[in-house]
Amino acid sequence: MQHNQNYRPRRSGKVMAGLILLAVGVIFLLNNMGYFFPNWLFSWPMLLIVLGLFVGFKHNFRTPGGFILILVGATFLAKKYFYINIAWGYVWPVIIIIVGLWMIFGRSHRYHFQRREDLEKDAENAASSNATFTNQEPTNPNLESHFENPNPYDNISASEDDFLDSTSVFGGTKKLVLSKNFKGGEIVTIMGGAEINLSQADIQGRAILDVTQIMGGTKIVVPSNWDVKSEMAAILGGIDDKRIIQPGGVNPNKVLIIKGTSILGGIDIRSF
Repeated sequence: MQHNQNYRPRRSGKVMAGLILLAVGVIFLLNNMGYFFPNWLFSWPMLLIVLGLFVGFKHNFRTPGGFILILVGATFLAKKYFYINIAWGYVWPVIIIIVGLWMIFGRSHRYHFQRREDLEKDAENAASSNATFTNQEPTNPNLESHFENPNPYDNISASEDDFLDSTSVFGGTKKLVLSKNFKGGEIVTIMGGAEINLSQADIQGRAILDVTQIMGGTKIVVPSNWDVKSEMAAILGGIDDKRIIQPGGVNPNKVLIIKGTSILGGIDIRSF
């Protein structure tokens, strides 16, 4: 199958998390060897700034999470260690403005309508082609109904996109994936949680999920016949596979590969 050869995660969460750990380890080592480092460098506001830079560079600063973390961390750092009086009455409006600008000019809305056009083209191509999988539903059989009522569950974001992009920072995200040609994507969870429901999705071959977790948790619900393989690097964390394998076993032609890094976090894999 050639469906997902063109997919490459924008940034490697494993490499970036490794660079952060490398820098922290080197600084602590030099500090213990007698080299002087200011106290604010080891403070929790600095941790927020580092996490903000991590999220920002990972997404090319196209999401507001990185900016918000950097702004909050810098404010606490300035007030606590540099005695700069910054009123929170100015900070929160700036955060609201950042989120508002992102909602207006961000790529999500434009991408949504572009994806609908692509999905309609895919549906037309699938209808005119005789090459289909055995016992597989046609691609997007209820395309219009999904867009008219895209969210059958409360507080869950439903999507027919073939690629998943989920970022959770100090909060929770729930996503229902409806794609019948799911190709993978990226999950970033920092001090938050994510619940990804793939029970109504389908894979044609292999799909790769790149997961980056720092003090967070991710729950992934998959069909019971998928073959799930983990290539995660876990640091004080792990993956708990709680799937219920049906008598028919797994389908070797439907493989979900989970890659990435989990630091002080866990991944919970389930099936219904």
